[in-house]
Amino acid sequence: MAAAARTLATRDPAGAAELWSRLVTLAGLEDPLGPEAQASLALCLLASGQVTEGADLCRTLLTGGTPPAEEWSLRSALIQSLLVQGRLQDAMSQMEQAVASETLSEAERGQLVAWSAQLHFFDGDLAGAEALAGDAEVMATRTADGPTLARAQLTLAQVASSRAQLGRAMDHAARAVALSESDPSPELYRGYAHRLAYALVLADADDVQAAAVLAAGGRVAAESTGSPTGLLFAHLAEAYIAFFAGRWDDATAELDAAGRLAEETGTGWQTAFISLESLIALHRCGPRAAAKALAPALTLLDAGGREYRVGWVAQARAGCLAGNADSGRALEVLEQAWETCADAGMATEYRTIGPDLASLAAASGDKALADRVAAAVQGVADANPGVASLRGAAGRARGLADADPDCLLDAVQAYRESPRRAEQATTASDAAAALAKVGRTDEAGAVAGEALGIWSELGADWSASRARASWRRAGLRLGTRGPRRRPASGWEALSDAESKVAALVARRLSNGEIAEELFVSKRTVESHVAHILAKVGASSRAELIAGASRQSRGSTIYG
Repeated sequence: MAAAARTLATRDPAGAAELWSRLVTLAGLEDPLGPEAQASLALCLLASGQVTEGADLCRTLLTGGTPPAEEWSLRSALIQSLLVQGRLQDAMSQMEQAVASETLSEAERGQLVAWSAQLHFFDGDLAGAEALAGDAEVMATRTADGPTLARAQLTLAQVASSRAQLGRAMDHAARAVALSESDPSPELYRGYAHRLAYALVLADADDVQAAAVLAAGGRVAAESTGSPTGLLFAHLAEAYIAFFAGRWDDATAELDAAGRLAEETGTGWQTAFISLESLIALHRCGPRAAAKALAPALTLLDAGGREYRVGWVAQARAGCLAGNADSGRALEVLEQAWETCADAGMATEYRTIGPDLASLAAASGDKALADRVAAAVQGVADANPGVASLRGAAGRARGLADADPDCLLDAVQAYRESPRRAEQATTASDAAAALAKVGRTDEAGAVAGEALGIWSELGADWSASRARASWRRAGLRLGTRGPRRRPASGWEALSDAESKVAALVARRLSNGEIAEELFVSKRTVESHVAHILAKVGASSRAELIAGASRQSRGSTIYG
């Protein structure tokens, strides 16, 4: 049974945990197998997503005097579980105890240094994370420890990405992925973290197609090793990519899947996907719905929770405040987030926060702040000349700071060369208002129509209505008819992805079979099916199949 559990642990940690649990009962502590069974049970609980139970058992075993052979793996696993939960201070405390051990080998010490670098990164200490990752790289090279070397490269990629050094970040991330794929050791977390980090860097650099492929690979790696926490972060990465590519229904399905996994596993860092949900709600339904969606994230932060990217929560909070005509508080939120990022060197967040901050600062009469922010965003764009969306963000920030319609038109053109559809629409809306104010109504009407077309694609009714109001104030009058948007309910309300899922449901495929057919997660399919049922008014899968059959006889949805 122990041999079977050891083999199973690398591909089905939940199944291995069941076997180790039975062995704990059978062997008892007096049996030589007892300590290994208890330690292995704790590790498999953590790996299978039972984070709280696994961490509690790790603590119990470490307090009770675990044999040295088991202490290292338990301490290391506990540090990783606390990081996953977002409990950084507890993780650092465990790290101090682990480093103090006199029984550590050089390889084990290198692994601890690599994980310490991760802790410092997520705590916002980029300089400390970079230094520790460099130390871990040296130690891992000396001991030929591939997984630790890959972990060090991962941290160096994350640090460079946070500093908006995207080329350098891609180099480190590519090396981390290559190392993880070439190393033969059967790590429970093999490869998925490195692929997901690389995917996020590629998405930041506007290469969403390559990012989507890598994120899917990370998800498959997490699924193949039975890691729910890895799967959660894979869903978040895929949601992030879909959000910026303008596939908001797909993003929502991924965010739903991530939310369910977070509840099941007790994983921290929920603020990341909650803030994205809030931003979608803001564009589609307005500040009330967005504030309701964002409230759990703010509660988590008040309780000491962590946020992965400062700009996401700040943008959502400021959008809710500005949408309720509280520009003063919106300015305070963005300025505070900006200073936090500036102090930590997180320049990659400048494009998220900067344009709106420059606009609010200029509107409040603080031209010095608006100029400083616009110059900083331009600096990030200059450091990454091949990234069109960064040029767009810099142009929008400068155009709003100076009320310069030509600068805003240049920013719209830059966004046209990028995948970021919502940012293109927002910038086109700004340009239309600025052009209307100086009497260039024909140009204003053209970019206004461009903005409305994108808002229609995204289902962003509130943003479209708000844009129309700003244009009227600027003197631009458009006809009441705009681009035809997808309805909110009925079969025509389905997105492309939802239509594909509905067609496969109609063929009586299971969720697992649909996931294989579309190369997505089973949980993503579950989210899509739930959304389809709500949109078409069906209460069960059988009703959906019957409705799809009727629809297929008179609709182009199913080809």
